[in-house]
Formats: sequence, C-alpha cells, structure tokens
Amino acid sequence: MKPCTISSQPGANQPMPILANATTTASILQAFSASNLQQLLQLMKFPACHQLMSHLLAGDSKKSFLVMKDNKYRSVPTQDIALFFITESAPSLQCFNAAVFSLQQSLDIVQHRLPARQFFRINRQCLINFKLVKDVDTYFGRKLLVNPVIPVPQPLVVPREKVSAFLEWLDNR
Repeated sequence: MKPCTISSQPGANQPMPILANATTTASILQAFSASNLQQLLQLMKFPACHQLMSHLLAGDSKKSFLVMKDNKYRSVPTQDIALFFITESAPSLQCFNAAVFSLQQSLDIVQHRLPARQFFRINRQCLINFKLVKDVDTYFGRKLLVNPVIPVPQPLVVPREKVSAFLEWLDNR
C-alpha cells in the first residue's frame, strides 16, 4: 500500500507524509519533523493549532495566566496554581491560597502550555500541580483518589486508564 502524501503546492515535487490515526502528541512529533508539522498546520489553515504546536515545539511553557475577577484583570503565576478544573462547563483555576478564577481557555489548551513535569491531567475535568498532592489512596475499581494539601472543590479521582501514567509521573520527578 502506497503511503498518503500532501504537498505544499499543487504539483509540487516534495510531498509530506501524513500520519493516520495518531493517538498521542508524542507519536505525531516522532512522525514529523518540526518544519513538516508547521507546514502541515499552515496548509490546514488552523492558526490556533499552528500557534499551539509552535509553543509545543519550542518547549515554551506558560509562566502566568491572565484572569479576571471583580472587573479587574490579574496575572496569576503558574507556580501559584494548585489545579485547573471544570465547573458548570466553564474552566477555572484554583491557587494554593484558595482563590478561584475563571479561565477563557479550554483545559486541552492549558494542558499543552504547562510543564508536563509539574502538571498532570488526572481526568477530563481536572489538571493538578505536583505540589498539590499530599498522598494517594487506592479507590474503587482500581482507581486512585488524590488527597490534596488544600481543600478543593471536587474529589480528585484518577481513572484506572490513567493510573499507571499518574504513578509514573509521581515517581519520575
């Protein structure tokens, strides 16, 4: 079977390979060089994806988040953030001092802008800082329950599909 290709211009002599059914960012990055990824995203005309991939390829992690509370904008340093979570379908963040702020970005975008060594997406609703973890209990059905160092708005449950990755993240710091 001949591999699928795409070129930057119709009739161009330099095709780029296309990866079908990529399941992780790591497999995409392994399949394409940085320049091919940027070219592909430009061709697809998705500026937000292109900008996000540029940050990923540059190893750029966000140092702070701009939030609004009481009609005032405020910058919250990333190291002060305990967790990101979804409430009533709106993304929010909670600081270690218990302050909670709404976000304008999805958790998917936030996750890719944070250092993976410091933050982990434990489930679809929550992204936690390593410093938030006091200890971890086993939970029903081979899940884990994270006990935080501060009160949080929802239980921090790691589903069984992510248990191995979560324990590896805790261990390899």
